[in-house]
This record gives sequence, structure tokens and C-alpha cells, in this order.
Amino acid sequence: MNFLFKSIDHYQLASPNTEDQSRKFFTEILMFREVKKPLSLSSNGWLWFESGSIKIHVGTEDHFITQKKLIQHLKLKNSTNLNNI
Repeated sequence: MNFLFKSIDHYQLASPNTEDQSRKFFTEILMFREVKKPLSLSSNGWLWFESGSIKIHVGTEDHFITQKKLIQHLKLKNSTNLNNI
């Protein structure tokens, strides 16, 4: 059986920050919109964000360990606003 993939549905990231810190970073700095999770997943503690077609799910971890070869890149239309961060 052959498959043809159209796109990636979402990225799932772990964060060493609290949910409030992660929420502030994604919504106030990166300007993502927080998305309400389905009721069946609401108790797992993850945050969901969207910007256009990009979907990112963020979970916080108490004992966060940085992965050495895990890299995500977001392409920006206008990066001049990053100078103000």
C-alpha cells in the first residue's frame, strides 16, 4: 500500500516553563492563538496553539531534558518585529 502525505498536522513540543509562561510566549510574543482542546483531551495538561496552518501542542515537564538533535523551524513573512522582543 502506498501513501502520499499532504502535510504535517501538528508539532508537539515539551517546555521547561509553566503553562502560564508557555501561554504568554506563544500568544503574546509569537502571536499564536490558543485553541480549546476536545473535551476528551482536556485533562492531559497540554496547550494547543495555531497560527494560520501551523498547529503546535505544548506540554510542560517538571524534569525537562533538552533533546540534542530535536529542532523546529518556523518561517516568518516579516521578521523585523523580532527586534522588539
